Amino acid sequence: MNKCARGQWCILRTGGSRTLPLVRSLAGVGLDVWTPIAMTERRKGRSRVRVEAAAPILPTFVFARADDLSELLAIETALTSQHPQFSLFRYAGRIALIADAELAQLRTEESRAALARRRKERHVFEKGARVTVPDGAFTGLTGIVEDGGNGKFTLVIFNQLPIRIASFLLKADDVQKAKPIKGIAAQVAALTGRVAEPPLSPTAGSSASGTVRRNPR
Repeated sequence: MNKCARGQWCILRTGGSRTLPLVRSLAGVGLDVWTPIAMTERRKGRSRVRVEAAAPILPTFVFARADDLSELLAIETALTSQHPQFSLFRYAGRIALIADAELAQLRTEESRAALARRRKERHVFEKGARVTVPDGAFTGLTGIVEDGGNGKFTLVIFNQLPIRIASFLLKADDVQKAKPIKGIAAQVAALTGRVAEPPLSPTAGSSASGTVRRNPR
């Protein structure tokens, strides 16, 4: 069996339609698996109704922590299995292993797809509403809406400075909460009045990111 270094992944190959079911199934038994996904719109059955659904960015490929290689081999060779069928990718007679850093580009692509989807969202905030930037480099920046605009951009007063900001970056903050600790970028923005979109984070994850954390055993 291959000797596995920490932070390595093995590659599972499966059918295109089985990619996401395989991730959910293996994660359900505590294995650390991941595949990059993006949210897409598709027709619901034969109707004209369009629904949003997760789709793999790289169909047929699933990545699994090499720490679980023995369990994956047992599942792969079992005569019957509760999991969708898959095979461990091999090269030159050995199971191919890749470092965590080699997945960085795929994680970046997943983050870009998520950001592109968020850019299409439209949010109209009422004048006087309290809004905040919930994540990214400007976490903690809070202001009052001056003009809700057309849903694409919103004019917000941040520390007495009027700033026009993309609406998808904002979140309504109607419930008063403890004042969050501002990041460095948020403090700079508050002082200079310059707000930019937060940079992509290749390791960022969400319920729709496709990342699955290991369950405790």
